[in-house]
Amino acid sequence: MQFIELTVTTTTEAEELVADIFWNYTEYGVAISSVDDCIKLLNSDIVYDYYDEGILNGVKGTSLVKGYFAIDDADKRIVSVREDLDALKNNCPFCLGTLETVKREVSGDDWIEIWKKHFKPIKIGNVVICPEWIKYDGDEITVKINSNLAFGTGEHETTSMVVSAMQNLNLKNAKVIDVGTGSGILGIVASKLGAKKVVMTEIDPVACEVAKGNAILNGESQNCQILCQGDLEKINETFDICVANITAEVLTFLSSSIAKLIIKKGHLVMSGLLNDREEKVEKLFINFGFKTLSKTSVGEWTCITMQKL
Repeated sequence: MQFIELTVTTTTEAEELVADIFWNYTEYGVAISSVDDCIKLLNSDIVYDYYDEGILNGVKGTSLVKGYFAIDDADKRIVSVREDLDALKNNCPFCLGTLETVKREVSGDDWIEIWKKHFKPIKIGNVVICPEWIKYDGDEITVKINSNLAFGTGEHETTSMVVSAMQNLNLKNAKVIDVGTGSGILGIVASKLGAKKVVMTEIDPVACEVAKGNAILNGESQNCQILCQGDLEKINETFDICVANITAEVLTFLSSSIAKLIIKKGHLVMSGLLNDREEKVEKLFINFGFKTLSKTSVGEWTCITMQKL
């Protein structure tokens, strides 16, 4: 199948916001290529048979966000993407880069197979996130993921930090809510760590279907309830633990509702926070009666674990 690939040049800071816009208009995939990430890998201990030396000439802080669209309605959807990019440029408080767009036709089989080739098992503490097409025989808790159509492979720092933080909490027989579940990784990890019930909320219907499929793939569908809705006020129960890997802006908007969902002495694990926004969100939840237990930062992202007093 042929696709139209639209590439947007932006900044590392804004790459997730641009990717969010793409996900509003495509069910066929979004990819992020960061110059900073490439340079970091090239300076690591990983040995490459081949890489394009032009990567080292890239402008630091630059990212390319690529979205894929079916040819028959690509033009219409790309117009909407560009309109949303213009709106973002007018309202965003930080640098978005050039937002230059480039369009080309590509073979879907090519980019899907390339993506699969480079997605390997990811070990996070005693948990391994593994693509469903790879056999893994380790002793760790294994979460199989088929994430062609939604965010969440475990590769992103924000996801891995939450998985690490959950392993520092006692999830045995706990009730857990995963706000903005995406591909379902965090909710499925919670279930495999011993949670007796996991509620996973998501507003994207495509992501909801992927999360359901991943819960079935891992044998956790009976324990994981996926709610395709964003209104947390409609949830008439409370939880021992809430995990939320979403942006600071969304956490701020949902803060009151999230605080009500957590029992006294319960825990909140938040990620998706850019380093320059984490303090504001932390103070907001302190005002709702939470105390900070720990913070972890990787690159430009921070994860905070808090407890309700």
